[in-house]
Amino acid sequence: MLRAARDRGEIAERHDPHTVAAFLVAFLNGLLVSSKITPDRSFEPLIDVALTALD
Repeated sequence: MLRAARDRGEIAERHDPHTVAAFLVAFLNGLLVSSKITPDRSFEPLIDVALTALD
């Protein structure tokens, strides 16, 4: 899916799909842990930053 997104220009060509997948899994795991520690915190700004890393 990430390879197809890169081919369509939705993800910058310089990004390796396997590396992006590993980053997204690690980021999601971090968000899950953080949400357990601070459940009423908004993580939307962090998600925005993570998504801009794919540009």
